[in-house]
Amino acid sequence: MDLIEQMEISKTKDGAPLNWEDTRKMKYTWCVLQETLRLQPAVLQAFRICIEEFEYGGFTIPKGWKVKSKLD
Repeated sequence: MDLIEQMEISKTKDGAPLNWEDTRKMKYTWCVLQETLRLQPAVLQAFRICIEEFEYGGFTIPKGWKVKSKLD
């Protein structure tokens, strides 16, 4: 069934590459993409902004500082 969906969508593209909206129309492909992003997220690190000054391990972390946090 997914092959039929892919062929129908590719016919409307006239050789152009698929985009995010195209993949959302493909049920099986969309599920594969979601599972891939769940297992290997696109963002492995993020920054958090300190909302109030506090002390940690003898150091003062001022309000507004960006702190790098690892998400894996």
